[in-house]
Order: sequence, then structure tokens, then C-alpha cells
Amino acid sequence: MAESRVRRVGLGVDAGCPVRYSGVLARLLALMVHSQVDSLHFSNRSLIEGNTVSPVPIGPARSTMARNETVTHNWFVVDAGGHIVGRLATQIATVLMGKHRPDYTPHVDTGDYVVVLNAHRVRFSGKSMAHQSHPQFTKKMLRKTYERYTGYPSGRKLTTAAEVLERAPERILHEAVRRMLPKNKLGRKMLDKLKIYCGDEHPHQAQNPQPFPEYLLPG
Repeated sequence: MAESRVRRVGLGVDAGCPVRYSGVLARLLALMVHSQVDSLHFSNRSLIEGNTVSPVPIGPARSTMARNETVTHNWFVVDAGGHIVGRLATQIATVLMGKHRPDYTPHVDTGDYVVVLNAHRVRFSGKSMAHQSHPQFTKKMLRKTYERYTGYPSGRKLTTAAEVLERAPERILHEAVRRMLPKNKLGRKMLDKLKIYCGDEHPHQAQNPQPFPEYLLPG
């Protein structure tokens, strides 16, 4: 045990009083003396036993862990018309995972349901081009490709975003969100809460979906 004299820095110890402390506490005490940090508070004489200063015990920070039995899922609806695919998919993935909620727990599905309307009106960034059916067609739709395999030799297939937009428009946003979710069973469960439609109507009126939060919409 080392013995030293401590200046008065709000520790409740008379100036010049000999104090014994261990090596770890010595370094902490020196830091408080030199930087005048008083985030660790020491009480008065009640904590001074045998001329030894003991810090007030600070318990671990409490956090709320959600459970599958108690989680409630909300429903949101968003109009995808005119939004950039990647930026909108980022916010949708955030809601599906539940990271917008204060009780977010990584190993529990705390996310909410998201209903997407007008999925055929999404757009990519890039230079605008004239198109007969898409008002916000860009050059990137011709360069962006989606890859799949048939399972047979030489079965690699590449499809441009423009072709996917004609065949299955909802797949563009679905794939963008899927790649942002965890690649496991929990991620597949989160993806099931995504409902994508190409029109202005959806069959989920019974769930009374609320408008997508404005602070989560891409700017």
C-alpha cells in the first residue's frame, strides 16, 4: 500500500490527510486531481475507513431486453413513388429490424410491418432518360444487373433493372431490402413483414397501418 497526501478536490478529506490506496485507485485519483474530474463522487467521512478512501459503487447500466412473448408489432405504409431504391430500402430495413425502437434487441424480432405502395414507381440515381411507361427512368436502370443461377452448367443469368421493372417491379425493392437484413433465420422472419404492391391499394386495411414516420423517410 502506498501512502501519499491528497489535495482537497471535493473528496471530503482534510487537506494533507494521509490516504492509503492501491495502484489502480492511485491512477484514478491522480486523474481526478490533475483534470479536476468529479464524475466519480466520494461521500464524506462515512466512506473513509482507516484513512482509506473507497469509491461509491457504481452498478452496471440497466438495459431493456425485449422478449418474443411481449413484443408488439406495428404496421406502417409508405408510398415508394419517386424514391431512390437504395435510400428507401435502408429505411425500410431499419424498421423491419426494429432499430428505430427504444427496445431494439439484436436477437429478437422487434421490427414492425411495412406496406409499400407503387413499387413500380421507384427510381435509381443517375441521368434521366425518356421512357414510355416509367416517368423517372434513369440510365442506371440499363446498367444495373441482377444475377441468378439455374443450377445447370453455364446457368448464370444476368437481368438488367429495366427488364426486372417490366416483369416483376416489386422484386427490385424486395432484393434491395433483403440484402440489408441479417442472412439467417431471423432475417428471413423480418423479411416476411415486408408487403410490396404495385398499386395504390393493399389488402391490409384491417391492420390499420399508420403513415411511415417522416423522420425515417429519405430526404
